[in-house]
Amino acid sequence: MRLKVKEMDKAFFVIISLLILSLLLFPLGGSVDVFSSDAPPNFSCDFIPSLFSSLKLTQTIEEQYLDKFSQNLKDLKAELQLNQKKIIVSLSRQTLYLLEGEKVVATFPTLTGAKGMSTPTGNYTVLSKYPKVTMEGQIGTPLEYRVENVPWVLFFIDHSYAIHGNYWKPVNFFGKDPAYTGSHGCVGLTPEDAKKVYDWAEIGTEIIIEE
Repeated sequence: MRLKVKEMDKAFFVIISLLILSLLLFPLGGSVDVFSSDAPPNFSCDFIPSLFSSLKLTQTIEEQYLDKFSQNLKDLKAELQLNQKKIIVSLSRQTLYLLEGEKVVATFPTLTGAKGMSTPTGNYTVLSKYPKVTMEGQIGTPLEYRVENVPWVLFFIDHSYAIHGNYWKPVNFFGKDPAYTGSHGCVGLTPEDAKKVYDWAEIGTEIIIEE
């Protein structure tokens, strides 16, 4: 007898829970009088089919929303890839290219590393950028160099290699064989061109240096 009472209590609890849930989440277009002042509680299971129908409809709406959200993410990713900025430096052509997606939006003649101080090839990113810095280093012993006010600097390997303006080289050196007139390894541009690249590039912009 006690077992039957417990089973009835469980069934009663389940029905009450489903009824309250349906009233709160899924209005059925009518009212259900759970406790009436002049009548005993009147419970009905007639609402259960409507409840499951509402649950199915809600699931369908959620699936449609997720599908649309997924498509929006794909469209956003495609748009970002389409407009993704990239810098490519061709050592053999002594040319720097600015790309947005697969489209080349600008090209500039460069002056890269001289013989024995080649600009390193590989994939990099813009790590930091400065409108003006002082560069110094050592090229063997005891030859040293120090250049002040180097403009429009985009570092891509620590603070050792950068794309920057080069005001101390003649303009006709840019875009030519850098074997004997090149830099200490950086990618040099005329100050005017360096300013354009500096303004266009952002921290994290991809840099590809290739032969």
